Amino acid sequence: MFGRGRIKGGVRGSAKVLALGPTAKGARQTEKRDVEYGFTLEVSGRVVEHVEEMPALKAPLVGDVLPVTVGGERLRIEWDEVPDIADRARASAAAAQAGDAAGAAAALGFTLRDEPK
Repeated sequence: MFGRGRIKGGVRGSAKVLALGPTAKGARQTEKRDVEYGFTLEVSGRVVEHVEEMPALKAPLVGDVLPVTVGGERLRIEWDEVPDIADRARASAAAAQAGDAAGAAAALGFTLRDEPK
């Protein structure tokens, strides 16, 4: 499923990120900010492989749910609706200031561990 541009008659939905990483082409795109990524997504109970350019300021994590538009065999991630890295940092800082260490970690995609005894 590849999504470039608008999908006419597409249906809005969401997709859970199961895996992601730069494609071979994306790994070579060192001079670019927005590089090509491969995603493994769960959409409507179906696992799909998807490739598209990911904006540099977006940083979805495994387990995140992304807004998508699906039309036939095409899929497009709605990057304008995905939080920026700065949004995650602000959410983490707000949780930390409120004394919520677990929330601060979760906003950045981490899980706190219990201290070893």
